[in-house]
Amino acid sequence: MQAHTTRSKALPLGALLLLLAGCRASGPAQEAQVHPQRPFISRDTFTTAEDVIEVEAGASIWSGHEIETPLTVKYGLGPRSEFFAQTSPYKEVDLNGAAPDGAGWGDTYVGLRHRLRDRDMYSPGYGFMINTKLPTGRPKDGLGTGSTDWFGALMANQIYYGFDTTLFYQLGVLGEQQQTGAPDSNHEHTFALQTRREMDAHVTAYGEFAYEWEPEIDREEATILAGASFLLDSLTAVDLGVRLGLSDDAPDFQVVFGITRAVGMLFFPEEDVRASLRD
Repeated sequence: MQAHTTRSKALPLGALLLLLAGCRASGPAQEAQVHPQRPFISRDTFTTAEDVIEVEAGASIWSGHEIETPLTVKYGLGPRSEFFAQTSPYKEVDLNGAAPDGAGWGDTYVGLRHRLRDRDMYSPGYGFMINTKLPTGRPKDGLGTGSTDWFGALMANQIYYGFDTTLFYQLGVLGEQQQTGAPDSNHEHTFALQTRREMDAHVTAYGEFAYEWEPEIDREEATILAGASFLLDSLTAVDLGVRLGLSDDAPDFQVVFGITRAVGMLFFPEEDVRASLRD
């Protein structure tokens, strides 16, 4: 019964991935090179190209316990800035009575990422990210904490011996969590080391070690991620990997897969163009 349920829930996700892979982007390929940020917990310093809309869709499956379908829309605000919104249209939680269980929409994140400096052969690139979590998931069904949370992150990126490496730190200020009954304004710290290596023109291997620590409730989640992304064309990349838990609070084994697609370019007319349209 569990396997049948999982397959039935995966059908809408599969249809979405096929739709994204099959659609054509309106922008030129050379101006819309994709750079997946999924399925990492951390983020690197690369931002979506200016005026380009990029979509990431996928799934994370912890067999018998949790299914999540993260969907992210990114828009390049400028040469070094990116706006993003991320949510999970379908999330299913079944922790065998250890916490509330249910299925439905997950929480939503909106934020901005900016690259302060481009990397070169002498020094790493630097960037920062700010974002807010909106409590769109129902706490009574285990789909969210019911709190509005705030996050700020710093990241540095450089190539070492052929490995594209990112060091990431994020501080989170968490509101009152209805799901856990934790006190107001918990703090969450996330440390991560991410690396990618191009195997050939189309295949990139990746890995990540991440550690999330919430001291007020003594939560520690240490995980390691390994997998590969495959460039189908200059606008489309798919990824497949596994995430292993290294601590008691972390999921023991997750399968992650998804697609990143540049779906088009968005232009805002200049003032003289807007004036001519009004006339």
